Amino acid sequence: MTQLQTENRDENHIASITEIEKEIATAKEPVTSLLNSYVAGLYQQYFSMNRYKFYNRTNTASFNKDDIATWTVDDFHKK
Repeated sequence: MTQLQTENRDENHIASITEIEKEIATAKEPVTSLLNSYVAGLYQQYFSMNRYKFYNRTNTASFNKDDIATWTVDDFHKK
């Protein structure tokens, strides 16, 4: 489903990750495990596509980390 939405909306990776994270919160096993695996792949794809942005950022303290577009490399590694 997320691949089909790529053509229809901007920032599809971020929106897809957000939607899957919401599904994980309400899902039960074994669906939770499958969705966790899938969302990990989405994080990896997003990181790979935007790697050049993340390596130029510095870590900040007390910063709201809700938007993955503002994350640093360390934030992705922690996730």
